[in-house]
Amino acid sequence: MAEGRWRRCPEVAVVDRGSRVVVLPLADPAAGRPLVLEGPASAVWHALDEPGTSREVAGRVAHAVGVPAAEVEADVASFLLQLAAVRVVEPPPDDTDATPATTSSC
Repeated sequence: MAEGRWRRCPEVAVVDRGSRVVVLPLADPAAGRPLVLEGPASAVWHALDEPGTSREVAGRVAHAVGVPAAEVEADVASFLLQLAAVRVVEPPPDDTDATPATTSSC
């Protein structure tokens, strides 16, 4: 079975300054808080310019920061789950690693 693709949520306000990205989930404005992504975190955001599997996103991040993909795969996968929990990215519909808190739509 093919691995699903992570994608950015459509209802997110973004201020992108390259190495610093500020995102704000708009699905629930009362609960949303700005999230500042810097360094490798902003590399993950930029890697999601196009939807991708966890492995594809990790490969894009690795290329951006100049390290082997194997060195960042676990951290990227974990960070994607964190981003899903605050509703700025959407996990793949078939993601077996996502917890119930991260499987709700954007």
